[in-house]
Amino acid sequence: MDLPSLTVISDSRYDHEAIIYFGTADRLTAVRDTWLSEPNRMDPARVARFVDDCEHAISTENEAWLAKWIRDHPENTVKPRAELMECPETASVTHSRGGAH
Repeated sequence: MDLPSLTVISDSRYDHEAIIYFGTADRLTAVRDTWLSEPNRMDPARVARFVDDCEHAISTENEAWLAKWIRDHPENTVKPRAELMECPETASVTHSRGGAH
């Protein structure tokens, strides 16, 4: 693969990440602007809702990032416990600890 092709692939990956980040920034800006426009914004319940709304926007971005990372790197994901029990590499450890036989 030539350098221009690699650059396009790299740029494409960063474009996707930029779209996610800009979307989150837009959501956070909207949450902030809504909060600032409310006369009761300093009410403790309203402040708590503002914080929850911000955390939700950020966690949505994190979930999108994590889903993409798992999709791109399945070899780095944790196997479910049932798969570990069947894995020959861990069988001796399981048996030596008194686990399932």
